[in-house]
Amino acid sequence: MKTFTNISGSIDAVLAKPKVGDVVFILFSMMLQVVFIFQGVDLADSGFNATFYQQFFDHPVSVEYNFMFWLTGVIGASFYKLFGFLGLWGIRFLGVLVNTSTVYISYRLLKRHIPRLHAFVGLMIVLLWLNNDIKELNYNSLSALMNVSIIAFLYHGCI
Repeated sequence: MKTFTNISGSIDAVLAKPKVGDVVFILFSMMLQVVFIFQGVDLADSGFNATFYQQFFDHPVSVEYNFMFWLTGVIGASFYKLFGFLGLWGIRFLGVLVNTSTVYISYRLLKRHIPRLHAFVGLMIVLLWLNNDIKELNYNSLSALMNVSIIAFLYHGCI
């Protein structure tokens, strides 16, 4: 029991430093996700999303079903045009960047109202839960980023 108290106390001490705590949070959340992006490929959602981003500008008629996710397609296809040489791993890394941004904005909002350690542990549990989801950039993760960003802008605008 004493060991857990020492560990949680040292984590809380690191997170209490404003800039260092944010950097540790970002690095830990990215590392937690990057470990899982090398885990297998499914033949449904991964290929569906990757094909959509690959064909978005060149052959849009072939992926017209996905145009209900137009903004996701524009972002994913633009990333694919710039970093296409990274292949599926690059699209998965873009998903990591989007998820990390979402969780970091949530952490910045929560750390003012609840203890930093509780926010850290809670958001890491959320990230572990997300690793069972689609690993590439997708509509759901981009919508979560947009929603959390809107909440952050409203919060900072009202205060």
